[in-house]
Amino acid sequence: MIKKQLLPLGLALVFFACKKDTKVNDPLLGKWYYARSVIYSGKDGKVLKQTEGDACEKKTYYEFLSGGVLNNEGYAQIGAKCESTGFGLDHYKYDASAKKMIAWFEENGADHPTYNEPVHSIAATQLELQWNQKDADGDGVADLYVNVYVK
Repeated sequence: MIKKQLLPLGLALVFFACKKDTKVNDPLLGKWYYARSVIYSGKDGKVLKQTEGDACEKKTYYEFLSGGVLNNEGYAQIGAKCESTGFGLDHYKYDASAKKMIAWFEENGADHPTYNEPVHSIAATQLELQWNQKDADGDGVADLYVNVYVK
């Protein structure tokens, strides 16, 4: 009698214990809010300038979803009001080994790139996207212009 009870219990235990874990551990996925802009020295990586976003700008976000879907919305102070500058539904590819991000939107069957730049850094709660590279301090070396986003 006990053997008959243990067999189904054992099979259930094996079935559920061996279930494949499908949780994806991708630090990029999620909603990232704009925090600040930073200029890093191209010579030694030190911070040359940092500009904190205002309360309105900090509503701007990128939301990276699985399957390469990217939602984004910008905000700016227009007169006395903080207003959305537009919502976009884009696509993205992130090459983690090359630290390169490509984003685009589709229209009339054609891809239109919106971003094709290096990812300066990515961690669990901070994402730094490079958006320009030019000499900011006059030393003849191109410096990195980065926007910082936080979860």
